[in-house]
Amino acid sequence: MKLKIPVFIIILSFLYFIFGCTSGVKATDLANEYYNIGNSYYNMKKYDEACRFFERALELNPSFSRAKYNFALASIKTNKIEKAIIILEELLKEDPGNIDILSTLVYSYHEVGEYEKALGITLRILEMFPDNAYALYNGGILLWKLGRREEAIAYFIQLKDNNPEDYDALYNLGNLYYQEKEYEEAVKYLEQFSEKKPEDKNVYLLLARSYSALEKYQLSLDAYDLALSFYPKHKEAWFEKAIILLTKVMDPEKGYTAFSQALELGFNDKEKIVSLLDSARLSDKEKLEMLIKEKNVFPDTPDNTALEEKTSS
Repeated sequence: MKLKIPVFIIILSFLYFIFGCTSGVKATDLANEYYNIGNSYYNMKKYDEACRFFERALELNPSFSRAKYNFALASIKTNKIEKAIIILEELLKEDPGNIDILSTLVYSYHEVGEYEKALGITLRILEMFPDNAYALYNGGILLWKLGRREEAIAYFIQLKDNNPEDYDALYNLGNLYYQEKEYEEAVKYLEQFSEKKPEDKNVYLLLARSYSALEKYQLSLDAYDLALSFYPKHKEAWFEKAIILLTKVMDPEKGYTAFSQALELGFNDKEKIVSLLDSARLSDKEKLEMLIKEKNVFPDTPDNTALEEKTSS
């Protein structure tokens, strides 16, 4: 789960062209020149070079706030997050209410795992701008990561109500409700999301699992098929599909094929496989056991004897 930060516009200063000798140029003008070069490199995604020129600008003009801020952005891009935090904290002392600085600081603290600090700054933004979409989204993600799911849900609901076109809020609500085992609510939001963004491949596996939990097995199988059309090598999805086919809708031929595909892709979760083999509704258990041996699913267990002992106990 990633945070969002606004798209920052890097403002170019007036460009002073320098040819060779710079002795007659003011330090502030030369700092502007370095700043502009840094911006050009940043826009070309050459972030190391951008950092070097922003540093040069600041050597000549230490109070150059725009250079400081863009230096922080470039430092984030080069994964020097701690350096960015130091710069941003300095800038915040100069301009405590600057939402761009605050938002970038939230993102930076999140990237180094300082979720409580990031949340504190997010709440500060929301005190000033209660409906700020970035802050509501980021607050929801941070609360989620801190295990405060009910509060996270409230943030995403407010975001959805304020911004009906923010489809990420729908997806996150569906995901949160799924984790809370509130599958009806999960399906409601995930279906809305899939209608708005049918090309998003991540939603279908969540939908499949939610439908399965609600015992809507045909809908679940349809969603698994969509998920596997995007992720044909998703071994867990193949195994979960096999469970439904073998023990719920009783389609052993397709179930065997899905189970075989899961094993072929490397699925070897012994606990889950044993649970499937122990299912009272499973037909043709011997065929699955032969397949497990044939594919040598548990190579550290001679002839899969440990598996046999466990399933026969």
